[in-house]
Amino acid sequence: MRRKNETITTMLTTFQDITLRPMPKAISNIDIVKIFSMFRIFNACHLPFPSGNGGFKSLSATILASNILKGTPLNLEDALLPKAKVVQLRDNIEETLLAGGSPVNPDSLPNLFVVTDNIKPLGWVHIKHLMTESFLKGIPRVGRVMRQNAVVIDDPDCSLYEIHRRIQETRETSVIISDGPKVLGVVDNKTVSRLVSWGCDIWHMKAMNVARPVPAVKPTTSLQDAYMECIRNDSEQAVVLIGELPVGTIALTDIVNALWVKSQGASIPASNGNGESGLHENAFLDIVVGTSMNTGILGLTEHLRVVYFNNTLHHMLGDPPEIRIGTDISMVSEACNISVHKMLTSIERSKSGEEQTLSAWKKKGNEQQKLQFKINAVRIEGKEAGYVIAVQDVTDQYNAQRKMQRLAYYDSLTNLPNRSLFKERFQTELHKAQREKTHLAIMMMDLDGFKEVNDTFGHSSGDILLNEVGKRLKTTIRETDTVGRFGGDEFVFIFPQITNRESAEQVADKLLEAVAKPMDINGETMRMGASIGIAIYPEDGTEFKELLDVSDSRMFFQKRLKREEPTLKESLPGTT
Repeated sequence: MRRKNETITTMLTTFQDITLRPMPKAISNIDIVKIFSMFRIFNACHLPFPSGNGGFKSLSATILASNILKGTPLNLEDALLPKAKVVQLRDNIEETLLAGGSPVNPDSLPNLFVVTDNIKPLGWVHIKHLMTESFLKGIPRVGRVMRQNAVVIDDPDCSLYEIHRRIQETRETSVIISDGPKVLGVVDNKTVSRLVSWGCDIWHMKAMNVARPVPAVKPTTSLQDAYMECIRNDSEQAVVLIGELPVGTIALTDIVNALWVKSQGASIPASNGNGESGLHENAFLDIVVGTSMNTGILGLTEHLRVVYFNNTLHHMLGDPPEIRIGTDISMVSEACNISVHKMLTSIERSKSGEEQTLSAWKKKGNEQQKLQFKINAVRIEGKEAGYVIAVQDVTDQYNAQRKMQRLAYYDSLTNLPNRSLFKERFQTELHKAQREKTHLAIMMMDLDGFKEVNDTFGHSSGDILLNEVGKRLKTTIRETDTVGRFGGDEFVFIFPQITNRESAEQVADKLLEAVAKPMDINGETMRMGASIGIAIYPEDGTEFKELLDVSDSRMFFQKRLKREEPTLKESLPGTT
């Protein structure tokens, strides 16, 4: 069964399906240094050389080098072979090869093909590259494993918080940052998590300052070439382009996993003597998988026995003795701290072609680490051949995500719920009150004279005072109640299952008493007053904003009464 994102065919039929090399610059004079630098740039022993009338010959590095070693005078004509063929972009590859000679006898074929569009040369391809791309069916290509539906943000000035939001919404691992047609780079969730853990201001940090340049590949690029591009550029992923349009990304770990599948397929149906499929390319795997950016790889046969694992995986799992060649799935699940039922269920679901993800906490030394397991089924020639489990340590990302959630839902100064979390809790309590036909109260509190504290003692003292008030309020209410801070010196409360207004007023008096107790702030003894407004559901309203507005207006009324109280007393008979 084809993977969900397998949309690019690996069977190439025309020259437009081939990855062409750009045409080399014309050689105006005999400069042996420049000539051999071109061979080095194109990593080739033959280069197309114009021969007049739109034709080309093959310039041989071997003949040039041989003449130099022999001391023969350098003559470019001696190194030009008539083994170059001009073809059209839509010419059929198989027909072209059969017309030019026998594929069984490579000596009868041209060294290279120059591809044109009837106007100008578009590029060229060497015979070996052509044969590899067009006739080896098993070559895995980027298009088969790329992550499609790329998330592209074309505003380089957008904030890192916006990037984080898009990653969470789309459940992708990264986004592509572009500036018009130009791809600036990629920002992944690891980068966001790391910056959050460092305490960076992700609301004002711009994407263009965070995006990391990554190499670009095509859907038809072989995975081996894509792997080398990532390694050369020290990048964990590449952007996949069709023309100049980014259509997806491919991670180095996905490339490594796919190369693992290819190498396993090459070993089937070899046997280790127990009826299990063997793996005969461990040397290759140890080199490739060993550089897979701290990803543990474990391979299972179709009979659910371990056929391969790398050192990274063994280290991640705490070097368990259970993980060895031939171990069955029950011992694997135990080492991974995942139940056998969950593991078997995910493996069964992976047969549909959908990647399955599991996570588990694993103790390593004195610390707990969160591991993520991605399970993919391996199908070769339409048959189940085994399974690949890729394991990564996502502890930092998990902790950063929790910190992000706390930043999104809690006030950073008092650690009390902010407006977003307060509203969510209100909706929960409102639905409960509606269902059980009970009351609930919302209260809003504002400190009296807090501005004077800031003006007299400074904002640092004001922050300490607010933090102390928050602690007192939290210890005064029940666990089922909620106190939050909307900003400034404004605190809000939810009291579910309140019986009547008198009960709410008694609770308000306790809150005022808690605030009124003396506080030692930076060596200064302070006494604070506060004003509270009360709104009761359903008498005063049935919606969040409605009840909040009522409590706000009543709090303001209480505050105004306090300011006007001396004047009112002076106007009363018998007062002085």
